[in-house]
Amino acid sequence: MKKLSSSLTVESLKSYSIMAGAVILASKSVSAAIVHTDLGEGVEINLISNTFAIDFGANGITNYLLKVHTTSFSTYLISVICNTASALVKQNENDQVCALDKNQDINTTTNTSYQWQYVHGTLAYSVQNSTTSTSGGLFLNTTNKHIAVKFVIGDSSNLHGWIQVDVAGGASNAVIKGYAYNDEEDGQIFAGQMPEAGSLALLALGAVGLAAWRKNRV
Repeated sequence: MKKLSSSLTVESLKSYSIMAGAVILASKSVSAAIVHTDLGEGVEINLISNTFAIDFGANGITNYLLKVHTTSFSTYLISVICNTASALVKQNENDQVCALDKNQDINTTTNTSYQWQYVHGTLAYSVQNSTTSTSGGLFLNTTNKHIAVKFVIGDSSNLHGWIQVDVAGGASNAVIKGYAYNDEEDGQIFAGQMPEAGSLALLALGAVGLAAWRKNRV
């Protein structure tokens, strides 16, 4: 039987065992993960560059379109378009896209005012003419609000996610700040939720421990 290296004590073995276990636990936790796309300062859509496509899963299929519209009657409209048959958006009973605050639950629809719909949904609007001006929408003049979405990627259905949109002034432009989803079917996610760095850190730590253990076995 090969003698243990003097540098590999019982305490070291315990430490490496713990770190090796961390690899297993971390790999399990990252198997169902929050997938986040960070757009930095954001991407603006306006009357010139008026459309932004979102491809959850980066598989070449556009799930949602964010768009700015205008008409000859001085009507401005910012909307989210469900671009596939399986794409849904949470909206209220007035057919307006719900503007969720950070940490609000994306998944549940217990509030009867919030329903999943296949929509061409309104975030904000403004109608102007020579005498009157009317505007509205739950995203109008807001920052750090989130669209709740539910969609399908490949064989995975009921994936929940969010899209962060700022509509700081009027209804002629918006800024998309980022978007994310839980890649587990019916997996829980909250508005603005990011991937947990701790799982990846554990994975890296466990890998270092295993490498040290292998080295000491030589």
